[in-house]
Amino acid sequence: MSLRDQLLKSGLVDKKQAKKAERSAKKKQHQVRKGKAAEADELKRDIEKQRLEQKQRDLQLNREREQMRVEREKAFQASDIVLSNDQRDRSRQADQSYFFIADKRYVRNIEVTELQAELLARGKLAIATAGDDEYYLIDDHSCLRVMDLKPDFIVCWHREESISA
Repeated sequence: MSLRDQLLKSGLVDKKQAKKAERSAKKKQHQVRKGKAAEADELKRDIEKQRLEQKQRDLQLNREREQMRVEREKAFQASDIVLSNDQRDRSRQADQSYFFIADKRYVRNIEVTELQAELLARGKLAIATAGDDEYYLIDDHSCLRVMDLKPDFIVCWHREESISA
């Protein structure tokens, strides 16, 4: 026997009051369930939002890592071109100092032969670095390839267009 029935039997409440109390109890129970469902929905939305934010951060991080990998690869390729096409005279016949400006503020020099000095002036040779503190002489075709990969590796190059213009 339920509490309602016991109260009705004892005469403490009438049928109308008992039904009203039962309805209000059910209504309260429904609101509690509805509130828990709303909280659960809100929690699910928060979790999904956090997942999306994490996914975006991961994608951005992956893009940055890929960009860094591509830049390292370009630097390696440019360095390889510079080192493999070095035109410096190793036979100690380089008797002239060729002065140039490096890093837009330092005057540096490299030992060259008379022919190399002329080719540098004409733009047929260029002075490049391989990402280190050493300077190399490379031909203009190699210089163009290095310019496509890492333009900052070219330290001094007198292009023919700039002379005739």
